[in-house]
Amino acid sequence: MRSLIIDAHLHLFDASKGRYEWWSSLPEIDREQIAKSFFVNDLLLPTDLSLAGIVHIEAGYDNQGSWHEIDNVEAQCKDMPLASIGCIDLTLNCNDFVTNLEEFKQRRSFRGLRHILGENAKHVLNHPNTKSNLSTLNQEDFIFELQMSFIDHNVNTALFHLLDHAPELRFAINHAGFAPLSLPEAARQTKSINNEKTWKSAINQLATYPNSVVKCSGWEMQNRTYDNVAISPFISYLSDTFGENRLLFASNFPLTLFSKSYSDYWCDITKIITALGLDPTQVLHENARKFYRFG
Repeated sequence: MRSLIIDAHLHLFDASKGRYEWWSSLPEIDREQIAKSFFVNDLLLPTDLSLAGIVHIEAGYDNQGSWHEIDNVEAQCKDMPLASIGCIDLTLNCNDFVTNLEEFKQRRSFRGLRHILGENAKHVLNHPNTKSNLSTLNQEDFIFELQMSFIDHNVNTALFHLLDHAPELRFAINHAGFAPLSLPEAARQTKSINNEKTWKSAINQLATYPNSVVKCSGWEMQNRTYDNVAISPFISYLSDTFGENRLLFASNFPLTLFSKSYSDYWCDITKIITALGLDPTQVLHENARKFYRFG
């Protein structure tokens, strides 16, 4: 019998219609690998796994109207259970934020929004509009996809200040909070050790928010040559901290291809889940089904 999975974080590209302005910033070797169309039929799994749904995360198809990307993906996924996350600027004028949200709400698969915080995290988190806009998401009961690194204590403090003003906000921590993967193979410099401590401290505090989940994915964004030995301790820590019922797994496809095929990725994940004694039905399917409200 096949095990069911819901891939809780992936991207489909349509090069014939989308803008994908970020592709131009990629090194040529990376553009050749991922700057092209990827459709749902490209999600090929090993024979013992079956794809029961996907969570599509915006990928820059149209940053001025991210709902157009959702329209495109919904047209592709008529036979695949789908939840969609759109793109929005958290610093928008609050009236404009609500207007954009109304557009998203017209799409059947819409579940929430993300603003990739990255290097702009401090500015965005301290912007006066951000608190109000996150409160709107909270009141409307939509998800916020939290994508940032947690190795800067000051930025983490700004984030927690915001979350304390919207304590019931449903949010998903993307890519394991960018766990500092490079340090297991490194010489354990003081900076690396401090990064791990700061990350763990943030993870501990994030887990105290009752409607938060963490998604294990995006390892290739930290270290393209990672292996199961490198990521297993971080997955174990996340499971211990959040509990098995708030741990989700995802691929970050097609960026996964920087390290391995889609099929090989899920083979490795299932091996780790087995080795850690986690319930595969829970962490591969049920948690994502409940959090993203699949039918």
